[in-house]
Amino acid sequence: MNKKAQSLGLTIMSVIFILIIGFTALNFLLPEVTDARNNLNCSSAATISDGTKLLCLVFDLTIPYYIWILLGVVIGSVAMRFVF
Repeated sequence: MNKKAQSLGLTIMSVIFILIIGFTALNFLLPEVTDARNNLNCSSAATISDGTKLLCLVFDLTIPYYIWILLGVVIGSVAMRFVF
């Protein structure tokens, strides 16, 4: 039996562990993003300046980028097991 088949179970357990830790860390990140958006007053479009609009956009994209990076790490670790 080759090494790829033997270590697939360990890879799957590691990926599940990474997902659990990643989504747990996401719960700590969500209130910080909400506080930052509230402090910048991102909800009122009339009183917001261009620089603040850009910061609001960056804070809005923080959570999707974090999820994309987390999924990229998980998919990359599984794909690495099949390639190497």
